[in-house]
Formats: sequence, C-alpha cells, structure tokens
Amino acid sequence: MICEAFGCTPAKALQQDWPLVEAVLDYRAAERAAALLASEDGAELLAQQPALQRLLLDMRRAQNQAT
Repeated sequence: MICEAFGCTPAKALQQDWPLVEAVLDYRAAERAAALLASEDGAELLAQQPALQRLLLDMRRAQNQAT
C-alpha cells in the first residue's frame, strides 16, 4: 500500500517514518471523502465507502472535542 501510494520500492517503504506515512494517508483519504461529499451524488457515493464514512465521523468527533 505504501509503495503504491508513494511510488517507492518495498525497501524504501520499510525505511519510512510510519506515523508520518499514516498521517499523509489519512489526509489523502480525508480529501477523497470531502471531494465525494461535495459532488452532486456525494451522499450516495459516500454510502458505498464505509472506511471514508468512518474517517469523516472520526474527524467530526475530533473537531468537536477541540472546540
């Protein structure tokens, strides 16, 4: 997954800082979820993506806790 997401070899992937990689992957997923939600049929598309639904819910919870 890391190799595909960042275009690197497995050896390079194993050398990466995992918390940073995870944060970048989460950010990219959040961008996808937001783009889906903003699209015309976003609710329907998002309904087909449980992982993105959970991510949006987690982001909402974190935002509510921060305020």
